[in-house]
Amino acid sequence: YGSLGLVLIMVVAGIGIIAAFQEWWTASIVLGFILLAGISSLVLVCTRYIIRLLRTQERKSRKTNNQFAEASRLRFDTAVELINTSFTTQQREIEVLEQTVHAYGEKFGELDAKIQKTARSSSSHVSQTVRHSTSELEALLQIYSRFTNTKLPMPSTGGWALDARSLAHLIAIFEEKRPQRILEIGSGTSTIWLAYLCQSFGGKVVTLDHLEKYLNQTRAAVRDHGLESYVDARLAPLEEIACGQESYKWYSREVLADLSNIDMVLIDGPPASTGRKARYPALPMVVDRLTTEATVILDDAHRPDETDILTQWQSEFPDFERQVLDTPRLAVLHRNAAEGSA
Repeated sequence: YGSLGLVLIMVVAGIGIIAAFQEWWTASIVLGFILLAGISSLVLVCTRYIIRLLRTQERKSRKTNNQFAEASRLRFDTAVELINTSFTTQQREIEVLEQTVHAYGEKFGELDAKIQKTARSSSSHVSQTVRHSTSELEALLQIYSRFTNTKLPMPSTGGWALDARSLAHLIAIFEEKRPQRILEIGSGTSTIWLAYLCQSFGGKVVTLDHLEKYLNQTRAAVRDHGLESYVDARLAPLEEIACGQESYKWYSREVLADLSNIDMVLIDGPPASTGRKARYPALPMVVDRLTTEATVILDDAHRPDETDILTQWQSEFPDFERQVLDTPRLAVLHRNAAEGSA
């Protein structure tokens, strides 16, 4: 009845709307009253039906309420227990999450600090690299402007070889001292420059290398520059030697047998990989073959091992006085004849 009444009301309402649009006002008013009467009747009928239904439902509910009351209480208690358990679990998960967030916060803080430190370090490194590159370029320009007779290409500077600033200092020391007998321990780029210096100022270089491969490369470079008469390149395999209370791997002493009155020693070997303070034996092994005013030059003097070597040498050989340079890579020791005689 309710559904049918609703359909009829909608039909009457539709006809009334059409009548209103057609300006059939009498029909519209009549239909409006019919619509109101129909709605009122429908409401009354539906209300009566709902009341009857509610009464029936109430009687049924009274019968079933007692049956479900205990089950509901049990379900409620179970639900409360489950909620409490879930709440406790969630609290624990939240605590773990907070700890994780805190840990990540600390990590991010550490990462930010590292990034800032790296940025500062990178900026400083770039600045130092630019300054070093500028200094190297200036040193190369100074060197090549003074030695116009060099044959190109010249061996590269830097890296394992002497850098340009150290090479400039080596050239300055050579020009000042004018050595005639030079011993180079560890051949390479410096061999070619020493040979050119000997060509300009006199003298001869005896250079040692423990690896035949690199010695042959040095010999080839010497030939390419036409400097064979100024260089004596010798193969000197490493051997165990006792020096003081320790043993070292150092160059075969047989290759030094014919050397004496050495004016200058350039020490650029053996490599650090051969052992701790690998270059220490150089001065003890050749000191008796040096002149009273000899110069000893140690490459890579900025490394910890070489710093310890210099300290030990100056303690054991007080007649050698260190010259202060503006490059940390080279350490220069001049022998003082007066100190030696004293």
